[in-house]
Amino acid sequence: MTLAGVLRKATIVMIVPILATATAAQAPAQTAGDPAARRPPPAAQPGGTVRPPPRPADGAAGAVPISAPPATPPSSVAAPVPVAPRVDKILLQARDAGAATCRETLGRMTSRVIDAPHEAFSTWSAAEPDARGFQSMVVSRYESPVAPRAASVFFAAPTAPGRCDGVHVEIFPTGRPCADVETTLRREGRILADLGGHPVIEDPAGTRHVLLNSAGGGCVIVASGLILPR
Repeated sequence: MTLAGVLRKATIVMIVPILATATAAQAPAQTAGDPAARRPPPAAQPGGTVRPPPRPADGAAGAVPISAPPATPPSSVAAPVPVAPRVDKILLQARDAGAATCRETLGRMTSRVIDAPHEAFSTWSAAEPDARGFQSMVVSRYESPVAPRAASVFFAAPTAPGRCDGVHVEIFPTGRPCADVETTLRREGRILADLGGHPVIEDPAGTRHVLLNSAGGGCVIVASGLILPR
């Protein structure tokens, strides 16, 4: 799961109790001042049968004209809206640079991290693009007022013919408290270490997270992962 997905989970956990409380507060209650509360029940007829009050004749005051039910409109199925495939700008730049050996490793890393529109700036060896390291810096944009931007760094380098190791680091500032983010991460992850009071939490994909409190009660999530092809 990407960090954006973790933050969405934290948001849902906070909103659900609030909605439940608001729904209970808005439920209609019958009070002594309610006309429905003062209306006497229908009178019982002999034999214990309760008859409803007579309906006013057509044209009389209070009469409700009877009309045929509205015709059901013909059913229609909306045509599916095509979704444009996600453009991975890091892989495009690696292809244009000629860094073919590390493209698979770069793709595995970006699939873990990038899930939003982004811009990338990459650096590589012009003389030996397929034999030396490839590095890229990325800024992703999210439609969230509490976490609108994230920065990532990717690095990959060939280690043997046809093999490439990679490492990625993501920095994700958010306005949400670190305690909320930590609770969400620990539901599916595990604590590996403690760095001066800051737990290192590993998610099921193997990415490690450290949470740093920021000014104003927010949190900076630092995530890192290592790709070692077999």
